[in-house]
Parts: sequence; structure tokens; C-alpha cells
Amino acid sequence: MSYTIVYDRQFLKLEDGRIIPLILCGDNNVYETMWNGRQRRSRDWQASYWQHNVIPALAPEEIMKKIHGYADGTTEQHFMRDGKWVDDAAFIRFFKNGIKEAKTLKELEEERIFWGSICAYLSVWTKVDGKPGWDRNQTTELDCYLNSDEAIISFLEKTAERLEKRTADEDIYVCIGYSGNQPLRKPKRARKPKERLTGEFYVVTFNGNRYVTRLTRGGLRHSEHAMPAKQFETEKDARKWIEQRDLARRFRGTFEVEKIIAKAA
Repeated sequence: MSYTIVYDRQFLKLEDGRIIPLILCGDNNVYETMWNGRQRRSRDWQASYWQHNVIPALAPEEIMKKIHGYADGTTEQHFMRDGKWVDDAAFIRFFKNGIKEAKTLKELEEERIFWGSICAYLSVWTKVDGKPGWDRNQTTELDCYLNSDEAIISFLEKTAERLEKRTADEDIYVCIGYSGNQPLRKPKRARKPKERLTGEFYVVTFNGNRYVTRLTRGGLRHSEHAMPAKQFETEKDARKWIEQRDLARRFRGTFEVEKIIAKAA
């Protein structure tokens, strides 16, 4: 059975308020050869769930209206994502969150998520006289790379003009997406600095002469000084932390709680 796998999502927001819902996806049974000779499932960036002969850039409310039309409460397998089927409820959330997280090309560059070009072209399929409807010739038009919001809007305007001139024998697919076929980089979230307690607080000591600063996957970190130590508001919190992490057994040492009174600067 053929089905779609979604690998990434990053909707593109235009300065006029419209959004292009770009998704990295591909069929489960179509493969491509990579640079190292290995094969993997084929995938590319595209404005999914947009039919032919339409502009894939709409206002957020228009997008959701179309998406609700696809989610009528009867579909449990829209596509596969993270190894799970996406049902109607998840399908609606997928697009709602995509709209919420949409970014302009400038924002993508500033946040170092994507700084390449937008690939765009029209795939025109024309019916061959005297042959079945599915037998068509394919040509490419308006093939270009877009590096600004203005360029994207200009391409969409030219596309709209071409669609107005479309003949009854033509079907035109608007192909637009990020260059490459890899997921985009995720922006690093700035860690909120941890507030240090002042006045009285409690710390955990290790073997009587060391102060525990933090616990990591790599082991226990400690210092000979009390001020860099991990701080607790109450003695109960500190003892609970020791017990829950089974520190005495794991590190074969003695762990106690000490009260610290910080001196005013």
C-alpha cells in the first residue's frame, strides 16, 4: 500500500500575510540513490494538499477552511509522521501549529534555520489529442530560484497570470519548496539562566568536603566551594533529591545536607 511520510514542516509566511504550507514528504514505496550510493525513501519540499491549477499561498483562515474539508471525521490515516498515523484531529493540529510557527524567508535566515533559495516552477501537463486523459505531455515553465519575499510574490503573480491563460487541456501544478531535500535546522532555544538563591539555602555535600554542583549523564559534578553548588530552598527538598536519585549507592559515598547563609554583598 502506498502512503505519504512527512519528515519535516516549516510553513513559509509572506509579508502580505499569506502562508505557503511547505512540508518535506515522500511516498513510502519510492526510493532515491544518495551521494554515498545508499538508497533511501525519496522526499522533497512541497506545498502539500494543494491541488493543481491553484496558487498555494492563502490567508491562515482560508488554509484551515480547506484543511477542515479534508478532515471530515472519517479519516484515520492522512499520512505517517514520526512512525505514527496522523488522524483527523492530529491533521488539523498539524496545520494549525504550522501556521502558528510560520516564518518569513528573512526570519528563517536571521534565526539560522534556512539560508538557501526557494525553488519554484510550474509543471504543465497537456492532454495529447486522441489519447486517454491520463496520457499527457509534461513541460516546465517559470523555473527559478527565489531569494526574497518580493521575488516569491512576483513568482506567484506571474503564476496567477499563467493560470488565467490555461487551456481546458492543461493542468498546472505550482511547485515551490526549500532547496534540498533535508529537514531544516531547528533553532536553539536560549536557556533561561537559573536564579541563584540569596540569604539562606541548602546544599548537598559529598564525602564531607565536596559540594555537589550538578548531576549529569556523565556522572556527579562537585566543587570544593559552596557557592557554585546546586541550591535548595529547604532541607527537605535537598534530602528528597538525594533519595530519589539513589546517590549513595550509585556513587558509593556519603551525602549530607548543609545549610548555607550567604553574606550580603
